[in-house]
Amino acid sequence: MLDESTAVNDFDALNELVVNCPDLLEIESLIGGFNLFSVLGFEYGEIRHSNALAWLFDPKGSHGLGSSFLQRWLMTVFHETDADSEITPVDIDCWDLLDVEIHREWKHIDLLFVIEFTNRSKWIVSIENKVGTKQHGNQLRRYREMVEQSFPEADKKIYIFLTKDEEDPDDDSYICATYGQVHDCLKASRDSNLHLIGQEPRVLIDNYLRLLEEKFMNESEI
Repeated sequence: MLDESTAVNDFDALNELVVNCPDLLEIESLIGGFNLFSVLGFEYGEIRHSNALAWLFDPKGSHGLGSSFLQRWLMTVFHETDADSEITPVDIDCWDLLDVEIHREWKHIDLLFVIEFTNRSKWIVSIENKVGTKQHGNQLRRYREMVEQSFPEADKKIYIFLTKDEEDPDDDSYICATYGQVHDCLKASRDSNLHLIGQEPRVLIDNYLRLLEEKFMNESEI
């Protein structure tokens, strides 16, 4: 057992820590705040994350980000992938959008984007989102085949496998993407569009970024 003088010294040191340690105060400020998504049990629900992303990716959404988040995220995914692709970040940076349709659960695909450009070309982006489950039953191949059959006229068909734990896709046509990329691109888009984002959307975006930092990122500030 500790002798009395050691116990007193330890207690004094603990008091000093909680009163005068700026690092501890910073940690408490980062993790101790209210988070709407945590209150709603949002953390690991794939459907809920897909719904949030559908709103954030939609250039016509009420968030005030325009197309900047969608564009920045796709540029990052293609820049950081090891897979061969004929699409480059420069292609995405230079695009001239006409319209973007965001579909949820289209033929069981988590997210499907129909992107049209002013030159009348069309891209299809199919995203399979995995947060707490694993791929199964050749679902990636089946989803790809459905897209190919349904959009034969599309100039580009892009298949993205978005995961929390960087799981490798079992279909080589898919490009890997991570929630760390989602976080970084959303944060950068928020910061560059602060003058366009309303108070309520800003709260939602900030809460979602906090959730990703706390639950999805191994090397976050938290």
